[in-house]
Amino acid sequence: MIAFIGGMIGTFFVVINSYVLPKLGVTLTTLFAIIGQVVSSFILDIINGQAGNHLLLQSIGLLLIILGVYYQYIKKYN
Repeated sequence: MIAFIGGMIGTFFVVINSYVLPKLGVTLTTLFAIIGQVVSSFILDIINGQAGNHLLLQSIGLLLIILGVYYQYIKKYN
């Protein structure tokens, strides 16, 4: 059963994207997918203690992505 988890997650991702894409647009949908992956990896690095010297760089990158999403959202809906 564990071998099929990747397929189930992929199916869920496609279904959610097909629902969200017409509402948000391609740019915001893609940015939300990327920010979700970056936040997940950031949290896992902190939990596993593997962040090391890269924590500051990861924090800056995460902040820049969040600012980009905020800018695109404000630009689209204002």
